[in-house]
Order: sequence, then C-alpha cells, then structure tokens
Amino acid sequence: MTQDPQARILTAVRVLLLSWLFVVASLHVATADSASDAFAQAVALKESGKYAEACSKFEQSFQLDKQAGRAAPGTQLNLGECAEREGQLRKAYVLFDDAEKDYGRRAKAAEGAIAKDPSSAELKRDLERAAAGQKLARQRADALAPRLAKVVVRITEPTVPGLAIQIGDRSVSPGAEVIEYLDGGNVTITATAPGRDPFTTSAK
Repeated sequence: MTQDPQARILTAVRVLLLSWLFVVASLHVATADSASDAFAQAVALKESGKYAEACSKFEQSFQLDKQAGRAAPGTQLNLGECAEREGQLRKAYVLFDDAEKDYGRRAKAAEGAIAKDPSSAELKRDLERAAAGQKLARQRADALAPRLAKVVVRITEPTVPGLAIQIGDRSVSPGAEVIEYLDGGNVTITATAPGRDPFTTSAK
C-alpha cells in the first residue's frame, strides 16, 4: 500500500520533533550533571580555604543550573557568602533573599508531596532540608539588612493588571508596600503598566 506523501511528511516531522525533544532533554540532564560537578568542586575548594576559586566554581554551577532551568538555592547561599566577603553587600542580600524564596517554594512542594504520601521518609527529609535552608537564608539576609539603605515604596493601586515595578536594577513583585535594601546612593524607581504612563522617581 502506497503511503500518502502528506502523511510521510507529517511522520517525518513527528520523528524530527521527537528527536529534537530528546536532544533538548539530554542537554538539560547533561547541564544539570555539570552543575552538580561544579558545585562539588566548589565545596572542596571552599573547604581547602581557596575562596576565590570556590566562588568562581559556584558561579559556574549557578549558571549551568539556570541553563537547565533548575533552581539552586544552595548555590545562591554560597554565592551570597562570596559577595559578602567581597564587600558587595547588596548583591549578597539579593542572593540570600532569592535563596530564601526558592527554598520556600521547595518546602511548599515537599509539603504537597507529603500530603499525598505521608509515610515517605525521603519527602520528609526534603522538607527538613528546605525548611533549614529557608531559615538560614533568611537569617543571612536579615543580618545584612541593617548595613544597607532601606527603600520603601507605597503603591496606591498594586492590583493594576500588568503592573511592573523596578527598583534600581531589580524587578520586584507589586504590593501595597514594597521594601528593598540597597547600597547607598541614588536609586531609580520605575512603575509601568499597560495603558498607563510610566512613572519614574529617585531616592537616596
């Protein structure tokens, strides 16, 4: 039986698509494995007191995790420590703050999984590790806060659809009150929303 030419084309497209998806999945796995290897090397360097080399490896691991679409709060914690050692306090605060949020999401996911499988010891360990990481990251961020300038932005219409808030070089989630910690000096604050004129101001 002769196959319809259009059917042959569609079959070829499906094969190519599946091959492409397989390649992408393989690349993500390889990238995640490389990130884990770089993290292990970074930890070993850190334990040997080679902090500059360790920080470089932590950064490499973090970037590889980003390429793989994988959150890496543990790496962010270590990069926060690197930034703090270098006197980059605001960068350190942001890294600790972001790590706390990522650990929080991981803890929430573990809680949801435990609700479906209450007897899983592995899920309970995942929750404990995430909760401990979240607590540590929050403690490190809070310890830096008094050493930074505090900017408070109050928004009269925080629920406007598409509202985007930029404080300095960081995008923040809209809310009635937004608090951000920065290094000293002038900072630009911008608010944009579809159908509205952009609003920009500065603070110091």
